[in-house]
Amino acid sequence: MSSLFGKKRKKSLNSERHNTDLKRKQDEIEISSSPIENNNFNDLGLAEPLVETCRALGFKRPTPVQRNIIPYLLQEESAHVLALASTGSGKTAAFVLPILHRLSADPYGIYAVIVSPTRELAKQIHQQVLALGSSYNVESTLVVGGMDMTKQSTTLEHRKPHFVVATPGRLAELLRGPSPPKLQHVRFLVLDEADRLLTANSGFERDVAELLLHCNRNKRTQCQTLLFSATMTRSLESVEKIAGAGQGRLPLKKFVIRDDQYTGLKQEYIFMPSRVRDAYLLTTIRTLLSNGGRARDSNGRHAWRGKNRHNGNESEDNDDDEEEEGKSRSAIVFVATCERAALVSEIFSHVGVENVALHSLLTQNRRLAALAKFKSQQVRVLVATDIASRGLDVPSVDLVINSELPRNPVSYIHRIGRTARAGRRGRAISLVSETDVSLVHAAEEITGRPLGKCSEVTDEAAIKMLGPVTKAARLAKMKLMDIGFDDLVKKFKERKVRDRKDPSAQQTARCLRS
Repeated sequence: MSSLFGKKRKKSLNSERHNTDLKRKQDEIEISSSPIENNNFNDLGLAEPLVETCRALGFKRPTPVQRNIIPYLLQEESAHVLALASTGSGKTAAFVLPILHRLSADPYGIYAVIVSPTRELAKQIHQQVLALGSSYNVESTLVVGGMDMTKQSTTLEHRKPHFVVATPGRLAELLRGPSPPKLQHVRFLVLDEADRLLTANSGFERDVAELLLHCNRNKRTQCQTLLFSATMTRSLESVEKIAGAGQGRLPLKKFVIRDDQYTGLKQEYIFMPSRVRDAYLLTTIRTLLSNGGRARDSNGRHAWRGKNRHNGNESEDNDDDEEEEGKSRSAIVFVATCERAALVSEIFSHVGVENVALHSLLTQNRRLAALAKFKSQQVRVLVATDIASRGLDVPSVDLVINSELPRNPVSYIHRIGRTARAGRRGRAISLVSETDVSLVHAAEEITGRPLGKCSEVTDEAAIKMLGPVTKAARLAKMKLMDIGFDDLVKKFKERKVRDRKDPSAQQTARCLRS
C-alpha cells in the first residue's frame, strides 16, 4: 500500500528532516479504545446543561474519541488538533460539545465554522449541532450548494448564527462575493472528513485555503483548527503546513484512537461474471434483506413485480409485516457512477424493490427528500454513489452492498463504515467479478481482514433472476431516456471537460455544485 500512504522513508534523512519527524512524534498521542477514566459525560468537564442534553438524546457513555478529545479541548484554548478515529465513533459530538461549552461563555457572532465535503453530511452535522445545543438556543446556518445563495448571504450578514456548517465551495463563493460573511472572529474551524477535503486535486484545495486565511486574519483572536478523519492519507501528513495558512507552521496535537472498528462487521464477497452483475445484485437484496425490500401492492401486502406469483401459495403474505429472523432491516447499495445509480434504482423499482437513489445529478431538494425517506425507513434500500459514503449515520443500516468495488481502498473503508456503527453489528457484501480480484486484495490489506465467501446467495438463484432483470433493465433505460436523463449526463460530462480546460470555470462550477 505504499502508493496510498506514501513510500517508506529512507534511513538516509538529513538531520533537519529527522528533527521534524521527532517533533511530530512528540505531538502525537496514541490512545487505546478502552481507557479507565472519563466513563460518563459528567467526568469530561462539560457544563451541566450539555450533560443533561446528552442524557436526553440517549447518549449513555462517551466513546473513546469523546473521552479524550473533549477534555483536551476544554483545557487547551489555543491547540490545533488532528484526530483519527474509526467511522461511527462519535467524532461529531467530540468537537461540537466542547465548542458549545466554550460558546456559552461568549455567545456572540459566528463562533465556529464546520466544513464537510458533501451536502448530505453538512445537513446531518447541522441537525446535530441544533440538537446538542438546544439547551443554549444555539443558532446554526447551513451553507451548501443547491440552495438560495442570496438568502444564505443575508442570513450570515444579519443573523450572525453561532455555527456555520458548510461545504467549502459555497462558503468560499460567498467570501468572494460583494458582502462576504465576517469570519475574522471565528474561534473554531473544523474540517470534518479532513482527508477528503485536503486530498490533492480534489477541487477543495483553494476553497479550504481561503477559509483558513479568513478565519485567521485577526491576530488578536485565536482560531483553533480541528481536523477529524477516519483514515490517514498522504494529504494529512502535510497538514501542519496547511493549518498554518500563511502564518507559519502551527503544531497539531495528533490523537490516534486505536480500536477494532470491524468487531461487529462481517465482510464478505460474492464472485460472479461481470455481465450478470445486476442479477446477482437483485438476488442479494432479495436473499439478505427482510421482505426482500418488496413494495406493497394495492392491498398493503408485499409483492414482487416482474414475475408470476406462486399459484395457490398465499403463505408468503401472511408474514409480510414480520421481521425475518437474521435478515437485514435496510441496505445501502453503492455504485460507481450517477448513471449506474439511476439505472439500478429504476431496475429495482420495476421488479418491486422499494428504493431511493442518491447521486450528484439530482437537485438538492430531491437529494434531501431521498435521504429523509430512507432515514425514516419509508424505504429500505438506498442506491448511492460515494457521496453517501462519508459521515452519514443511519442507525437502521445493517447491510452495505458494493455493486462495484471502489478503485480507491480508502473509499471502501468509508463505504463499509455506514454499517456496524457505535458498537452495532452489520454486514458488508461486495460483488466481485473476474477483473476485480486486485481490488479485493487492496480492501483486505487496508482493513487487515480477509473477506469471507457469502454462501447464502447462490448461482442458481441468480440465474432465475436473469429474465426479470433483463426486462427491467430494458424498461429502465427507456424511462431514463424519456425523462432526458441521458441528456443530463451528457451535459454534465461536457461541463467537466470544459472545466478542465478553463480553471476559472472549473472553480465556479465547483462552488455551484458544493
